[in-house]
Amino acid sequence: QRVTWPSRTHRRAMAAAAAGDCSAAEVAAFRSALSPEALAGFYLVGDLQGARDAAARALARDLGAARCSALTSKVKPRVQQEYCLWRTRQSRGARAVPDRPSSSEVGPQHVLDLWFGPQPDAWRNSLWFLGVDPDAPERGDGGLVEPLRTMYLPLIESCRGGLSGSPLEEWTGTIQGRVALVVVLDQFPRLVVPGTPDMLMCAGLAQEVAKEVLSDQGEELPWAHRLFCYLALMHAEDLELVSEGALNILRLTESFDSRDSYRGLSAHLRDTWLVAQEHLSLLRRFGRYPHYNLSLGRESTEAEATWLRSKKLPFWAARSTFVGSSSQAGAKKQAEQKPLVLPSGVKHNRLHILVLHGMKMNGKSFEKKARNFFGPLRDLAELVFIDGPRPYVAAGETGPAGIGVRCWYDSTDDSGSMQYVGLGDTLGYMERVCAESGPFDGVLGFSQGGCLAAIMAALQKSTLKFRFCVIISAPYCRDSKRLELHLKEAPVDHIEGCVRPRVEPLEMPSFHVWGSTDTQIEPWRSELLSRVFKDPVVHTHTAGHWAPSNWPAKELAVWLRDTIGLPSDDATVGASLEIDERLRKLSLTAKLVRGQGGVEVVVPSDIEQALEICRTDQELLLKLLNLVLGRLRSTPGTSFPEVAYIIVAALLEEVTDLEEHRRQLHHLQEVWGWRAFTQLDAALQNSDAKPGVSGDLCEALRSAIVDIFAQQLEQDAEAAASWMRVAPAEAQQSLTHLLAWRVDGMAEGLARPSECAREAPRFGGALYKATYLALRVASRMHEVRTGKALERPRDQQPELRKMYGAVLHDIITICDAFDEDKALAAGLVGSSVRHLYANGNGLSAVGAEAIAAVGGSFLHTLSLGDNRLNDDGTVAVAKHCGGVVRLALAASGISDVGARSLADLIRASRVLRWLDLGISKSTAALGEVPNRLGDLGAEFLAEALGGPGDVQAPLNALVLVHNSITAPGVRALQAAAQRSKTLVKLELDYLDARGQELAREEIRAALTRNLRTLEAAGDAGELRARREALDPEHLEEIKSVYRVGNAYSPGGQ
Repeated sequence: QRVTWPSRTHRRAMAAAAAGDCSAAEVAAFRSALSPEALAGFYLVGDLQGARDAAARALARDLGAARCSALTSKVKPRVQQEYCLWRTRQSRGARAVPDRPSSSEVGPQHVLDLWFGPQPDAWRNSLWFLGVDPDAPERGDGGLVEPLRTMYLPLIESCRGGLSGSPLEEWTGTIQGRVALVVVLDQFPRLVVPGTPDMLMCAGLAQEVAKEVLSDQGEELPWAHRLFCYLALMHAEDLELVSEGALNILRLTESFDSRDSYRGLSAHLRDTWLVAQEHLSLLRRFGRYPHYNLSLGRESTEAEATWLRSKKLPFWAARSTFVGSSSQAGAKKQAEQKPLVLPSGVKHNRLHILVLHGMKMNGKSFEKKARNFFGPLRDLAELVFIDGPRPYVAAGETGPAGIGVRCWYDSTDDSGSMQYVGLGDTLGYMERVCAESGPFDGVLGFSQGGCLAAIMAALQKSTLKFRFCVIISAPYCRDSKRLELHLKEAPVDHIEGCVRPRVEPLEMPSFHVWGSTDTQIEPWRSELLSRVFKDPVVHTHTAGHWAPSNWPAKELAVWLRDTIGLPSDDATVGASLEIDERLRKLSLTAKLVRGQGGVEVVVPSDIEQALEICRTDQELLLKLLNLVLGRLRSTPGTSFPEVAYIIVAALLEEVTDLEEHRRQLHHLQEVWGWRAFTQLDAALQNSDAKPGVSGDLCEALRSAIVDIFAQQLEQDAEAAASWMRVAPAEAQQSLTHLLAWRVDGMAEGLARPSECAREAPRFGGALYKATYLALRVASRMHEVRTGKALERPRDQQPELRKMYGAVLHDIITICDAFDEDKALAAGLVGSSVRHLYANGNGLSAVGAEAIAAVGGSFLHTLSLGDNRLNDDGTVAVAKHCGGVVRLALAASGISDVGARSLADLIRASRVLRWLDLGISKSTAALGEVPNRLGDLGAEFLAEALGGPGDVQAPLNALVLVHNSITAPGVRALQAAAQRSKTLVKLELDYLDARGQELAREEIRAALTRNLRTLEAAGDAGELRARREALDPEHLEEIKSVYRVGNAYSPGGQ
């Protein structure tokens, strides 16, 4: 069908129809935003997303944000249609851009026009990083290399000794000329002479020009001009310059992140920043770029040579290590390498399946990330994961591109004449894989790997043959040279409704999976691919592109079993699948129990689901209870959780013997402590609201709790009385003398009271429920002592309260004599100890205060981590640590309240240099309580670090890992790091969260600046004090087991 370019009237009508009920001005704005003149630059490179973004920005500029939001949804289909019309016009002979000038016309403007194009917001990935000629994309990778070599290589060579006397010297007269000079000197050699000494002949000169450009008018330049100045800095073998370039790229990325119309551009920039991070990591590791060794004539060390031989060598390094006229040579070299196969060999009683990862992955990462999906398949099949033969080049997708990521082919930008560059080499690579590790029964592919699987299914060569295929979230083949593999004919355009599948479907059995909300591969493309096969088995889910938890592993296993003819009642496979499903559900429950939000996030239905799995297994129920109570440790003060109550009830629902109740409850006390009884009793008082739990069971449990408390307190009261009968009068009057008497061994042989009295319920507590439990316990103790039961205990509450309080006081007095932390405090008096590490010793708040009160004035190091100090103990410790240089309170149950007291300590102390409020490796093993500082606590600490008008705190290091600090707290700490002149170390795990990259890099830059400033000052005393705070000399002998340093430390040590 002939398509003609629409007239102005026709276009006006189309715009009005697309925009709906619009005014004349709005119709004109819509028409202007979609005009070929406005979007030709994007059409030229096939960047339709950029065209849509540009049209949306034009509408927002002309009509305002409010009206623009109503029209933006109509932009996408109209841009697609306008692009088709534009391409049709181009094919009939009209050119959208002028011919390339001859060598005599070369100049700064030609460089800017060629490199950045007519549209300032277009991302020209194919040109910039693959050398694709925008005027002739059909020539593929490196199509622009020869024209650039002819026109610019002589000019570049003229600058070997500097700009003086070179024809390019006159370019430095304008800012545009200097930007063009950066591109010519830094980027062009990487395209035309990669891997040769000439590649870096003017790199240093380009970096000098780039620094001048950025210092003069950096913020006023278009983003693309700034980007290539930053990239020039990134190519230096100078850690400071590379860090500056990477940070500026991230700042540029964040400047677009908040604007929806720039989301595509932001994704491209974020990928570029990730590449910059790879450069930084490499420079920190080797001190130089190993891939420059060939160009600079340097010998590679053994470690560098190993890295250069790695199959996961990044693309940007690979293209600098081979000599060729285009990147096609490097891709071909990669494709000819021996395939990496994991694992090898066939087990004859299982299927042999080849697994193909998606773009921006490799075999190992795909296997690891989707391990839960592959688990049920391993009993049926031997899964062989291989790496794609081509290094992935960032093309702007939203996901990050890491080190070692691969792909199967590269796609050109023009959707009408799209080509899969390198697909032929990849098919040859696959034939070698099949020859060396096959034959394979089937192939499973995800995304781009799924498309490759479908291509191989259509080819079915003798050397590339499979019995079935599994395709997940993959599109049909759009390679203009191979459309007949999947399509009936070449469509006018690849939009829904215009594409038809092949007439004769493929006979191969196929299993297809895709998400209905997939934004990377439109669902209709995956659906059309399924129609390429005869009788496809289709499973859809509601998630997006990457959703392994939604992929139907169990259904796929059943399908595979049926496809290969195994008996449907295969006992081994069925039992394995059932066990995997059971463990998966239990794992989900455990994950909820251990979740960030504590036990409060678990609802009864979650526990009921777990109980259905393990109700008949008492051991499994006990493990589940331990998980719940273990998680409760991280939220002290929380009432006994509903989930724990339900599990206890499930454990005891079939028990009728009171002694059995007590035995089970003693297990609860051993796991959690005496406080659990008080909390459980409070939960049991609400038994009427708990369906399916009998009132008799609740009353039996409550009676058992009262009996256990009363019995233990009576035993402890007798032990305390035995102490008092033999202790001298002096010891009875003073805890210090009593402690000394016990430590001297004078009380040897006397029984030690339990800790029950410390956590027993109290009268007049915050909760009436606890008071009522105390009354019942006191009443039972009275009954034991007198042999008479009280009919109305409430009437005698004053007497019972007095008796009960006296018993608790006597018991706790003797318990204090066994308090090892108080003994430790007494031993510190007059000692020469300077560094005290008392981590994980069960110290209480009282004991910690005693230690700080004695040693806080002379101890250099005080480490009390992994002790349950909580906020009370933290406040008490902070009051006495004015002379401590290194204070470590990791995993001590500290919240924002304790953080406030520590902030006061930071302000008051003139010697505190190290403050650790994070977590240690032993915290989980000891079952201790992590700190839980939130954003408010972070703000307290940030304010204490001081500002321009305040006295600067001398603090050098602040450790805050494994807390509950989020974005607001990070912003406060970032501002504090930038204000501070002494802080050189800040550990904060939330900085690893997506979206916090800029904050992390800004903090890292501020810490690095402070470190260099301190070193440049040359104050020997200050340097020695800082070094002793960060890397104490007394720890030299135990560094192998003591956690020191962090990724956020300057230098990454």
